Amino acid sequence: MGYWLVFVFGFVQGSRWLSGYSYPFYHLPPFKRQCGPSEERSLPTLLFPGCNDRCIGIDYFHWALERHSNSEVICIEYGHLLDSVFTSLESLVNKACTLASKHESILKDGFVAVGMSMGGLVARGLIQRCPIGEKASVLIAVGTPQAGVAKIPMESAGFFAPVLQFLFEQIVYHKTVQKFVSSTNFFKVPHNLAGYHRTNAFLATLNNESVIDPVAVARIERLSALV
Repeated sequence: MGYWLVFVFGFVQGSRWLSGYSYPFYHLPPFKRQCGPSEERSLPTLLFPGCNDRCIGIDYFHWALERHSNSEVICIEYGHLLDSVFTSLESLVNKACTLASKHESILKDGFVAVGMSMGGLVARGLIQRCPIGEKASVLIAVGTPQAGVAKIPMESAGFFAPVLQFLFEQIVYHKTVQKFVSSTNFFKVPHNLAGYHRTNAFLATLNNESVIDPVAVARIERLSALV
Protein backbone atom coordinates (compact mmCIF):
# COMPACT_ATOMS: atom_id res chain seq x y z
CA MET A 1 0.00 0.00 0.00
CA GLY A 2 2.83 2.35 0.90
CA TYR A 3 4.45 1.94 -2.52
CA TRP A 4 1.18 2.81 -4.24
CA LEU A 5 0.85 5.99 -2.17
CA VAL A 6 4.38 7.02 -3.10
CA PHE A 7 3.66 6.29 -6.77
CA VAL A 8 0.41 8.30 -6.78
CA PHE A 9 1.99 11.21 -4.93
CA GLY A 10 4.97 11.23 -7.31
CA PHE A 11 2.68 11.06 -10.33
CA VAL A 12 0.56 14.00 -9.12
CA GLN A 13 3.59 16.08 -8.21
CA GLY A 14 5.21 15.30 -11.55
CA SER A 15 2.05 16.23 -13.41
CA ARG A 16 1.87 19.44 -11.43
CA TRP A 17 5.45 20.33 -12.29
CA LEU A 18 5.06 19.53 -15.99
CA SER A 19 1.77 21.35 -16.43
CA GLY A 20 2.48 24.30 -14.15
CA TYR A 21 -0.72 23.73 -12.20
CA SER A 22 -1.05 23.55 -8.44
CA TYR A 23 -3.71 22.59 -5.95
CA PRO A 24 -6.59 23.15 -6.23
CA PHE A 25 -7.04 22.25 -9.90
CA TYR A 26 -9.35 25.08 -10.89
CA HIS A 27 -9.18 28.70 -11.93
CA LEU A 28 -10.80 31.41 -9.86
CA PRO A 29 -12.86 33.96 -11.76
CA PRO A 30 -11.18 37.33 -12.27
CA PHE A 31 -12.40 39.96 -9.83
CA LYS A 32 -12.87 43.47 -11.11
CA ARG A 33 -14.30 45.86 -8.58
CA GLN A 34 -15.74 49.11 -9.86
CA CYS A 35 -15.05 52.16 -7.71
CA GLY A 36 -17.99 54.27 -6.68
CA PRO A 37 -18.08 58.06 -7.17
CA SER A 38 -16.59 58.71 -3.69
CA GLU A 39 -14.28 55.70 -3.61
CA GLU A 40 -10.65 55.83 -4.71
CA ARG A 41 -8.76 52.85 -6.00
CA SER A 42 -5.84 51.75 -3.80
CA LEU A 43 -2.22 51.62 -4.89
CA PRO A 44 -1.39 48.71 -7.19
CA THR A 45 0.23 45.66 -5.60
CA LEU A 46 3.19 43.59 -6.73
CA LEU A 47 2.91 40.02 -5.48
CA PHE A 48 6.01 37.79 -5.21
CA PRO A 49 5.57 33.99 -4.81
CA GLY A 50 7.89 31.97 -2.62
CA CYS A 51 10.73 29.66 -3.60
CA ASN A 52 9.78 26.74 -5.86
CA ASP A 53 6.37 28.25 -6.51
CA ARG A 54 4.55 30.05 -9.31
CA CYS A 55 1.85 32.68 -9.56
CA ILE A 56 -0.70 29.97 -10.24
CA GLY A 57 0.34 28.35 -6.95
CA ILE A 58 -0.98 31.36 -5.01
CA ASP A 59 -3.91 32.14 -7.26
CA TYR A 60 -6.44 32.14 -4.41
CA PHE A 61 -4.32 34.57 -2.38
CA HIS A 62 -3.96 36.74 -5.48
CA TRP A 63 -7.72 36.70 -6.02
CA ALA A 64 -8.53 37.47 -2.37
CA LEU A 65 -5.95 40.26 -2.22
CA GLU A 66 -7.36 41.92 -5.31
CA ARG A 67 -10.89 41.52 -4.03
CA HIS A 68 -10.36 42.96 -0.55
CA SER A 69 -7.72 45.62 -1.27
CA ASN A 70 -9.56 47.25 -4.15
CA SER A 71 -6.31 47.41 -6.10
CA GLU A 72 -4.79 45.89 -9.18
CA VAL A 73 -2.54 42.98 -8.21
CA ILE A 74 0.34 42.03 -10.50
CA CYS A 75 2.11 38.76 -9.77
CA ILE A 76 5.85 38.82 -10.51
CA GLU A 77 6.89 35.31 -11.53
CA TYR A 78 10.63 35.71 -11.07
CA GLY A 79 11.28 31.96 -11.05
CA HIS A 80 9.68 28.93 -12.67
CA LEU A 81 9.51 26.27 -9.93
CA LEU A 82 13.02 24.76 -9.76
CA ASP A 83 14.43 27.77 -11.61
CA SER A 84 13.98 29.70 -8.37
CA VAL A 85 15.84 27.01 -6.41
CA PHE A 86 18.98 26.39 -8.46
CA THR A 87 20.18 29.95 -8.97
CA SER A 88 21.24 32.94 -6.90
CA LEU A 89 18.89 35.39 -5.23
CA GLU A 90 20.72 38.20 -7.00
CA SER A 91 19.70 36.80 -10.39
CA LEU A 92 16.11 36.39 -9.19
CA VAL A 93 16.00 40.03 -8.05
CA ASN A 94 17.36 41.14 -11.42
CA LYS A 95 14.67 39.16 -13.20
CA ALA A 96 12.00 40.61 -10.90
CA CYS A 97 13.29 44.11 -11.69
CA THR A 98 12.93 43.48 -15.41
CA LEU A 99 9.40 42.12 -15.03
CA ALA A 100 8.26 44.92 -12.72
CA SER A 101 9.68 47.65 -14.97
CA LYS A 102 7.27 46.53 -17.69
CA HIS A 103 4.46 47.89 -15.49
CA GLU A 104 6.13 51.24 -14.81
CA SER A 105 3.13 53.22 -16.07
CA ILE A 106 0.93 51.51 -13.48
CA LEU A 107 3.45 51.77 -10.63
CA LYS A 108 4.61 55.35 -11.24
CA ASP A 109 2.49 56.79 -8.40
CA GLY A 110 3.54 54.16 -5.88
CA PHE A 111 2.88 50.51 -5.15
CA VAL A 112 2.59 47.93 -2.40
CA ALA A 113 4.97 44.95 -2.46
CA VAL A 114 3.78 41.67 -0.94
CA GLY A 115 6.27 38.80 -0.70
CA MET A 116 5.56 35.22 0.30
CA SER A 117 8.43 33.51 2.16
CA MET A 118 11.59 33.95 0.05
CA GLY A 119 9.56 36.24 -2.19
CA GLY A 120 9.78 38.82 0.60
CA LEU A 121 13.57 38.94 0.14
CA VAL A 122 13.15 39.32 -3.61
CA ALA A 123 10.63 42.12 -3.02
CA ARG A 124 12.99 43.92 -0.63
CA GLY A 125 15.86 43.44 -3.05
CA LEU A 126 13.75 45.05 -5.77
CA ILE A 127 12.89 48.00 -3.52
CA GLN A 128 16.47 48.58 -2.40
CA ARG A 129 18.30 47.98 -5.69
CA CYS A 130 16.04 48.52 -8.71
CA PRO A 131 15.08 51.87 -10.26
CA ILE A 132 11.38 51.00 -9.98
CA GLY A 133 11.93 50.31 -6.27
CA GLU A 134 12.01 54.00 -5.42
CA LYS A 135 8.27 54.09 -6.13
CA ALA A 136 7.47 51.55 -3.39
CA SER A 137 5.21 52.74 -0.58
CA VAL A 138 4.61 49.61 1.50
CA LEU A 139 6.43 46.29 1.94
CA ILE A 140 4.58 43.30 3.41
CA ALA A 141 6.64 40.14 3.90
CA VAL A 142 4.81 36.96 4.90
CA GLY A 143 7.01 34.35 6.59
CA THR A 144 10.19 35.87 5.18
CA PRO A 145 13.62 35.10 6.75
CA GLN A 146 14.68 38.76 6.86
CA ALA A 147 17.51 38.03 9.31
CA GLY A 148 18.39 34.69 7.74
CA VAL A 149 18.05 31.09 8.95
CA ALA A 150 20.50 29.14 11.08
CA LYS A 151 19.32 25.60 10.38
CA ILE A 152 17.70 23.70 7.57
CA PRO A 153 14.46 21.86 8.43
CA MET A 154 15.43 18.22 8.85
CA GLU A 155 13.06 16.92 11.53
CA SER A 156 12.41 13.78 9.51
CA ALA A 157 16.14 12.95 9.45
CA GLY A 158 16.05 11.96 13.12
CA PHE A 159 19.43 10.81 14.40
CA PHE A 160 21.20 11.95 11.22
CA ALA A 161 19.94 15.57 11.44
CA PRO A 162 22.98 16.92 13.37
CA VAL A 163 25.34 15.15 10.97
CA LEU A 164 23.57 16.56 7.90
CA GLN A 165 23.49 20.01 9.49
CA PHE A 166 27.24 19.84 10.11
CA LEU A 167 27.97 18.76 6.54
CA PHE A 168 25.73 21.49 5.15
CA GLU A 169 27.51 24.14 7.20
CA GLN A 170 30.85 23.06 5.67
CA ILE A 171 29.73 23.86 2.12
CA VAL A 172 27.05 26.55 2.49
CA TYR A 173 29.47 29.47 2.03
CA HIS A 174 31.32 27.97 -0.91
CA LYS A 175 31.10 30.38 -3.84
CA THR A 176 29.71 27.75 -6.21
CA VAL A 177 26.97 26.76 -3.75
CA GLN A 178 26.09 30.42 -3.15
CA LYS A 179 25.83 30.96 -6.89
CA PHE A 180 23.60 28.01 -7.72
CA VAL A 181 21.39 27.40 -4.63
CA SER A 182 19.20 30.36 -3.75
CA SER A 183 18.30 29.24 -0.21
CA THR A 184 21.97 29.32 0.82
CA ASN A 185 21.95 33.08 0.16
CA PHE A 186 20.03 33.68 3.39
CA PHE A 187 21.71 30.98 5.49
CA LYS A 188 23.43 32.55 8.51
CA VAL A 189 25.52 30.25 10.72
CA PRO A 190 25.81 31.95 14.16
CA HIS A 191 29.21 30.41 14.92
CA ASN A 192 30.64 31.28 11.50
CA LEU A 193 29.74 34.92 11.03
CA ALA A 194 33.14 35.61 9.50
CA GLY A 195 32.34 33.21 6.66
CA TYR A 196 28.86 34.72 6.35
CA HIS A 197 30.16 38.29 6.00
CA ARG A 198 32.98 37.21 3.69
CA THR A 199 31.15 35.05 1.15
CA ASN A 200 27.37 35.34 1.58
CA ALA A 201 26.14 36.40 -1.84
CA PHE A 202 22.99 38.26 -0.90
CA LEU A 203 21.63 38.71 2.63
CA ALA A 204 24.73 40.31 4.17
CA THR A 205 24.66 43.15 1.64
CA LEU A 206 20.86 43.40 1.58
CA ASN A 207 20.85 43.95 5.35
CA ASN A 208 23.79 46.40 5.15
CA GLU A 209 25.83 44.13 7.39
CA SER A 210 29.00 44.33 5.32
CA VAL A 211 28.79 47.65 3.46
CA ILE A 212 26.13 50.28 4.12
CA ASP A 213 24.23 51.33 1.02
CA PRO A 214 22.77 54.82 1.63
CA VAL A 215 20.32 54.46 -1.28
CA ALA A 216 18.89 51.24 0.15
CA VAL A 217 18.62 52.78 3.61
CA ALA A 218 16.81 55.84 2.24
CA ARG A 219 14.32 53.73 0.30
CA ILE A 220 13.42 51.62 3.33
CA GLU A 221 13.07 54.74 5.48
CA ARG A 222 10.69 56.26 2.90
CA LEU A 223 8.26 53.36 3.17
CA SER A 224 5.05 54.28 4.93
CA ALA A 225 4.80 50.73 6.34
CA LEU A 226 7.08 47.72 6.66
CA VAL A 227 5.31 44.58 7.84
